Amino acid sequence: MLSCPRCGEGLERALDGVSTCMCCRGLWIASAVLEVAFGNPGWPLGQPLWWRSAIECPACALEGQQTLMSARMSDDVIVDQCAAHGVWLDHGELGRLMGGAADELAALRVQLARVQPRVTPSPHGS
Repeated sequence: MLSCPRCGEGLERALDGVSTCMCCRGLWIASAVLEVAFGNPGWPLGQPLWWRSAIECPACALEGQQTLMSARMSDDVIVDQCAAHGVWLDHGELGRLMGGAADELAALRVQLARVQPRVTPSPHGS
């Protein structure tokens, strides 16, 4: 089971390849989901914040590795990304990146259905 990189609680599956922390309400989104939903496993793009990398990748931790995710600024949101596995977004950040969506998971479901209605990603980290 993946653990929250912010508070250490176990993450719960929200969608295939998307997990949420019930404590801090952050989201882990696997690279395969980003690829399907946004056409880029490195979504969202932004300026690197090389001095800001501070949290560990939950997927790497599950594999017994300690990997600090790189941070970057995208639309005034700090995105923490593991190049191999996915991104961590704190509560509300996905909604801001998706144009102010109040229900982040619903907006992500709509995006996934819009781009590939019959394909469900089976990424690492679900």
